[in-house]
Amino acid sequence: GHYNNLGIEITTIVLMILGGTNFFVHLMLIRGKIKNVFKHVEIKLLGVLTVIFIPFLVLNMMENASFASALRISSFQFFSAITGTGYQTVDSFVLLPHFFNLVLIIMMVLGAGMGSTAGGMKQYRVALAFKSMYWNIKDQLSHKKTIKTRFINRLGTKTIVEKEEIIQNHSFLMVYILFLVVGTLIFTSYGYSVLDSLFEFASALGTVGLSVGITGYHAVPGIMWTATLGMFFGRLEFYVIFV
Repeated sequence: GHYNNLGIEITTIVLMILGGTNFFVHLMLIRGKIKNVFKHVEIKLLGVLTVIFIPFLVLNMMENASFASALRISSFQFFSAITGTGYQTVDSFVLLPHFFNLVLIIMMVLGAGMGSTAGGMKQYRVALAFKSMYWNIKDQLSHKKTIKTRFINRLGTKTIVEKEEIIQNHSFLMVYILFLVVGTLIFTSYGYSVLDSLFEFASALGTVGLSVGITGYHAVPGIMWTATLGMFFGRLEFYVIFV
């Protein structure tokens, strides 16, 4: 943000996206398997999230900024949040609309691709959760004795999804949400608003680094230790520590 240079920001966005993409997708890209890249479930999800949320962020920002400025800020902060990079081009998130910060919280919680540099829930787990919800609803409406094989597109290949994987996936997401709620409640106990507390702890749990100013050298030990544990558990993804 210090440089206020569009070229630097565009270059950084490209690097953030690459860093937040599964490195096996990079390999497919290098090998020229473009169709496989765009069939990969995480790339599809990132595309959907980008198309849905960036226009809303731009419209939200246009109340106080021009279209070009709103698009520039929204795009940069969206990809910074979802890829867990933590760069910012705005002076403070406190001055931004609540809706804008809420979207960034969602992106920090979702995270980027499996096998990337990012934290968060990871896009594959989120995509699998949505697909399993769809499969479950479909099963409720179809014949009970029908046996179906579930597939998900990973790295351009249709992969069978076992019931055990779906259960483990939901279990991980619930643990993540539980940690997010507990950490947010601890932050609010120190007098901070729910939105600011959620923003700050979502950033810590996803090891993103964006901040509304709660975490810093001035923070009380309770805040510092909560954020530290959030970063530790979030980076190692809970089960490693549990084991």
